[in-house]
Amino acid sequence: MDLVTNDEAPSFLQIKGDDNSILNELNTYRQSGILCDVKLKVDGQSFPAHKAVLAANSRFFFAMFTTEMLEKDKTSASVSTITATAMESLLDFMYTGQIQIHVQNVFELLEASSYLLVEKVKEACCRFLQRILDMENCLMVLSMADTFSCSGLIQTVTQYVNREFSEVAKTESFLKLSKEEIIKFLSSDDISIENEDQLLEIVIHWISYDPEVRKDFCGELLKLVRLPFVSLSQLHDLRHEKELNDLIIPRLVPTSKGATYANVAGEITARKSCRSMEVIVVAGGCDNSAILNSVCCFVPVVGKWVKLSAMKLPRWRLQLVTLQDNIFAIGGLRDVCVKEPAIPFIERFSGQSNSWDATEHQPAVCDVELDSFCAVSTSSSTVLLVGGLDPKTSRCTSQVSSFELKDKIWLIEQREPLLFARAGHCLVSSGDRVYALGGFQEPNTLAIREGMRTVECYDPAKDAWTCVQPMTAGRQFSAAVTLNDDIFIFGGYDGQKVLRSCEVYNVKLNRWQHIAPMRYSRMKHSAVAHDGKIYVIGGVSNIRKGSEISSVECYIPEENLWISAPDMPVGRFDHQCYFPNVGYKFLASVLEESQ
Repeated sequence: MDLVTNDEAPSFLQIKGDDNSILNELNTYRQSGILCDVKLKVDGQSFPAHKAVLAANSRFFFAMFTTEMLEKDKTSASVSTITATAMESLLDFMYTGQIQIHVQNVFELLEASSYLLVEKVKEACCRFLQRILDMENCLMVLSMADTFSCSGLIQTVTQYVNREFSEVAKTESFLKLSKEEIIKFLSSDDISIENEDQLLEIVIHWISYDPEVRKDFCGELLKLVRLPFVSLSQLHDLRHEKELNDLIIPRLVPTSKGATYANVAGEITARKSCRSMEVIVVAGGCDNSAILNSVCCFVPVVGKWVKLSAMKLPRWRLQLVTLQDNIFAIGGLRDVCVKEPAIPFIERFSGQSNSWDATEHQPAVCDVELDSFCAVSTSSSTVLLVGGLDPKTSRCTSQVSSFELKDKIWLIEQREPLLFARAGHCLVSSGDRVYALGGFQEPNTLAIREGMRTVECYDPAKDAWTCVQPMTAGRQFSAAVTLNDDIFIFGGYDGQKVLRSCEVYNVKLNRWQHIAPMRYSRMKHSAVAHDGKIYVIGGVSNIRKGSEISSVECYIPEENLWISAPDMPVGRFDHQCYFPNVGYKFLASVLEESQ
């Protein structure tokens, strides 16, 4: 069996023995045949040796020469199974404590040391195989480790294969696995895949490698694919396969949202790599020196921050919305070149793969506002962009645009404009209405007009804006969220100072009232509601440069109480936050650490 490894892997492992003069002398005796009391017959060759040295290094020889075996009192002993070259290397190790292991002899030595119970050499072979592990050889190494009961190596290689499963499944070695070996992988909860669709494709690819023989395994293997987590579109593409049809169709039942799967064998859970957890994602913004593309998330169940994949572009005053089970980062490109067609106005985040990509079709930059607008999702496929600064005049605008994502294309329509032009405001949805709160009307001025206490309510069905009860104080660059149909707004700037004050709007009563102030004054911060609490994150504490803060506060509405939460890794402002699900595998380190 040939072991294939990449060129960068270590070519050999050498164990250096102790400088033992007695062993060195005995080795000289062995090589000269002096005082040797046994000859080992291996693969047609004879090796003189000393029984005491053999027994001291090998439990196999210890048993042979100390128990009532035939060889106990004989001057020769036959050793089968191993090769003469392996025996010579093991004898050199027994007498000198040194051995060289490389890709050409590692399996031979592993087999010999396992058979003769020379544990130090067996352990060294396992260490060497761990060092050279790669996509092409991992399945071969796993097979050998299993054959010779190398428990530590089995664990290491299994973890590697599970972690890289989607790539390992593309190799020739994987396609040559037996049905029993494939079943072992499909039965595992630990293999790392993007989704169950991918696993279904892997199964079909394996069957297609030898269809005449493997087509009969189709039904048996598909029972191990967790069909409730396979998308209907994937199944639709496979309907022509009779084996698939017979297995899948009985598990389809109608629901209000279309076909789904009947759980005929009790509740089925997703594999670990496909599981996810709701977290608070913080993206973009600025620190004291740069516009950021970095992204991190807060895991509330353990109170820890985790670094996530960065956006393709640095963005500040961006907006985060959810559409079609993905998070979209919109805009925030002021001071970032937007004339290049390759630079996306909109990026999409997949929490399951922890990756950002540009949507296939981008809206024309001239159709959208570039700075200080706000956005909110109004349906599973539509987002409303409201207000902002007109890039042509640098004046606040009352423009309202609807962006609908349909068949991977953005459809843009203009809606009824705001009653007041504004930027640096807040935008939230409550029920079937959208609310625009505060902001400023004149850029580059610190004063806030009385009108910027105003709150406007948008009715999508009527495409109309109306004024509701104004806030008690004018605010720009504040943060607002909706929780239980109430609208909370936190901090901001009133034209004179950065605010700690907060208030809540009762939609049903059309009434504002003050709530407990934050511990810190903040503007250009973000806020998000999660699990009945509201987290207020980062921002700046005053209008002077260098005042960004990393602190996080948590508001508990039922108690009208603020508590501290763990700080962000770095301070930032003009960022955004949201609460998507992120794949468990990207959070595993902090989750396991907390346990």
